[in-house]
Amino acid sequence: MKSEVRFEVKNGAYNPQTISGSVGWIIQESLSPEESLPAAVDMALQALDLSHYYMDDGRGPKVTKPIKKILVKAFGKERTEIAMPALCKKIAELYSPKMDLRAFWGDKALLGAGKWERQDTCFADDGCNKTSKIFLEKFRRAKALVLEHENEEGTSYARSIAFFAGGRTVYLSNFYYNGVPQNNLLFVEALRKLLGISSVKYAKETFPLPIYTNHDGLKVYDGRSKPYKGKILYPCPHCDEKVPKLTTYVSGHTHQIGCSSECVGDDEDSISCNNCGERALRDDAYNGPDDNLYCESCHNELTSYCNACDSTVWNDDYLGDGYCDNCGFDCRECDSTHSNNDRYEGPDGRDYCEKCFHEKFTECYECNEVVKRKDSRQDQDGENYCKGCYEDKFVECKECGEETLRDKAQDDLCPDCYSDKKEKEEAENENATVNT
Repeated sequence: MKSEVRFEVKNGAYNPQTISGSVGWIIQESLSPEESLPAAVDMALQALDLSHYYMDDGRGPKVTKPIKKILVKAFGKERTEIAMPALCKKIAELYSPKMDLRAFWGDKALLGAGKWERQDTCFADDGCNKTSKIFLEKFRRAKALVLEHENEEGTSYARSIAFFAGGRTVYLSNFYYNGVPQNNLLFVEALRKLLGISSVKYAKETFPLPIYTNHDGLKVYDGRSKPYKGKILYPCPHCDEKVPKLTTYVSGHTHQIGCSSECVGDDEDSISCNNCGERALRDDAYNGPDDNLYCESCHNELTSYCNACDSTVWNDDYLGDGYCDNCGFDCRECDSTHSNNDRYEGPDGRDYCEKCFHEKFTECYECNEVVKRKDSRQDQDGENYCKGCYEDKFVECKECGEETLRDKAQDDLCPDCYSDKKEKEEAENENATVNT
């Protein structure tokens, strides 16, 4: 195994996840405004993985041939032949320029320390996954594979973790790019040259080490690889014990590993969750309403935050909309949660928000009693009265039906109707006298 190699990368895709989609946009732009990219073409392009042809410049057959085959089927051979030169020129722009790379095995103590990354990561000495880094430093089968590129603008890096699983099989994971174009296959090529293997195969596969990973594992092997039947012992980050299998505790992004639950539990930086009993870093733990410590998952599941009193409460004591049951209430009418400052008690003894209270109830102008609006009576001035006060204060003129203050009414008649009645009676009396 070589300690370092230098090699030239003719081209590499900038973005492995979207390059096929970008090709689709390039083809769409070449069509007339009336045309749209056929769905079959779009689906076929998405199925292509054009990112890993880092020895191709976007014009070579490994890229152009599968694209041309798709276009001929959709648009015909003649039209495709005419369009291909311009398409290839634009597709080539999706690939990074030629560069020289230096690949070497880096010092594992520098993982996450901002040397190869833009800033400190979770593998830093004070990061949330520092036990993973301690494990990697102790584990001789794990190495830090670093890519370095120098130009006039400075030095850029990319790094990954390599696990030598035996049987000429190596797993790669935790790819991090800091200036070097993002293409995991660059690490495959670097690994091939460092190991001195003429050709290798690769496949996406879960990284088998019990550390925090980015779920980006690659298995690299050659045709002569055979399953490794030997025993691999893993060092405990907390003690000198080596065991066939490590115990793992996960809390959010935090991975804690050890040779046993007791060993992990002895970590002064970790706690046992009061609900599930799992270990979690003390810095990742949360105080519950009962002042006990909980892991992030259980804390989020069991508690809520009240904005009004700025405190954490149990979900059973949480009403919603940022209020606990001490700071808010649920309106009986609209069933929404409001602050206690907006609480009104109705005559039925139930709680209402201000809007619903004034829509449903009114205050008697005479006795100030709160009554249902539908049971109230309103005078000509728009004032509301309860039924009793209204009947005590007003009377309905039995002649014209208008409401009249009871102290101004006579014989249940308003002043005008009473006056008309008296005039009519006087006229009738005069007529009777004349006739007599």
